[in-house]
Amino acid sequence: MIKYKKYPFILLSYILLNIVISSIYYFSNITYSFISILVFIINIIYISIISYIIANKFNKKGIFLGLLSGISIVLVLFILSLIFKCNIGVKIVIYYLIIILVSIFSSILNKNIKK
Repeated sequence: MIKYKKYPFILLSYILLNIVISSIYYFSNITYSFISILVFIINIIYISIISYIIANKFNKKGIFLGLLSGISIVLVLFILSLIFKCNIGVKIVIYYLIIILVSIFSSILNKNIKK
């Protein structure tokens, strides 16, 4: 049970980092484009960490686990965008595809490092 104590820390650090970035944007003169690029990079890093951890827990092929975790993350984001009535355009679809590709790459990387 001790090995599962790092997962809440990962989620908490992700939430706190996004709060800090939002506060920096709110209280400073940093442009929205810089903040959006920074948030995109942070999201990609955290998605790769999550996919790496998921692939570490199961004994299946990395591409399958990456596709599964990527699609589940995209599905959650898609449902949230429908709930909050966000416009779904080409940028969002490209963002979702990048999430799936990063997830697949991270899972494959995990399975190749283990060998």
